[in-house]
Amino acid sequence: HLDVELAPLPLTRVLQALPGARREERSLDVAGQASLDVPLQDRHGLRDSVRVDALDAHLGRGEGVSAGPFTVEGDQERATLEGLDLRAGGSRLQAQGELGLAADSPTALVLQGEIPLTDLALFLPDAELEGHATVDLRVEGRLTQPEISGEARLEGGRGRIHSIDLEDLGLEAVAREGVVTIQNAHVRLAGGEVSVRGELPIGPGARGGHTLDLELRGVDVGKLLSDEGGESRLVAPLDLSGRVRATAPALEAIEAEGQITSWSVETGTQALTLERPAAWRYAGGELTLDDLQLRGAQGHLRAGGAWTPGDGALRLQVEGATDLALFDPLFAGDLRFSGPGR
Repeated sequence: HLDVELAPLPLTRVLQALPGARREERSLDVAGQASLDVPLQDRHGLRDSVRVDALDAHLGRGEGVSAGPFTVEGDQERATLEGLDLRAGGSRLQAQGELGLAADSPTALVLQGEIPLTDLALFLPDAELEGHATVDLRVEGRLTQPEISGEARLEGGRGRIHSIDLEDLGLEAVAREGVVTIQNAHVRLAGGEVSVRGELPIGPGARGGHTLDLELRGVDVGKLLSDEGGESRLVAPLDLSGRVRATAPALEAIEAEGQITSWSVETGTQALTLERPAAWRYAGGELTLDDLQLRGAQGHLRAGGAWTPGDGALRLQVEGATDLALFDPLFAGDLRFSGPGR
């Protein structure tokens, strides 16, 4: 039997010796006691018990992580965790249950937590977010192929990313048998609403691709294009639907297609509306638009083209006749157009 006090251990030095950036800013302080029982005639009978009274860690980025009293008991095959309550900034994660350490040892771990969106904003440039997300998950099976079930929820989120205001940001998702079902993810922006539903396989044993249904209703393209979220002379509410598929969580693995079902473009006295649905596609890192037809009292336009987000390359073909004043909002300053154009 061996008892070890945790506080005197040089854990901070060990953490700083590990490779990676910001090593000098890392720290790990633990108070508590570890107990080991090692039968001399049976090395496989090792049992350990760790009682942590306080834990404070800092990895050099953002706020540190702390935890109050918790215990870990077990042997070479499994460990039982009780009372773990991790806190980082405003986030909180509670964990308890059994963790399988051997290849054939089962895991039954319960995770519950709350994450304020202000913490997530640390990973998004130019983002200001408010609201709270909650998670209630259960991890079962073997660690090499865990089965995750439970739910995640976000209600009443709001904020801003770049110059775009976000309202009524929400999420309802359920995990079952290695698949996360997004029942409803939605946000109001630019005078309209964006919603996403679908399924995302998770875990190393998950099969099939990722499929999401995307819908935009009344999203004003003029507001999205305006500088710093100011008023735009272009009013262009858009309705769009589509399906997004991905074989892996990477941009080059994404394929999507759908239709623009409604679009009106208005600038003062000039107005054009979509004559019929127009198809759009995203594949191979390129977004393409086919046969977009707009018509109004001042003329008509027919457009198509492609845009590659990776390098910003844009190819656009436009034909038709309309009053040139329609293009005024696309240019900054006092530049103005008037008269018919073809």
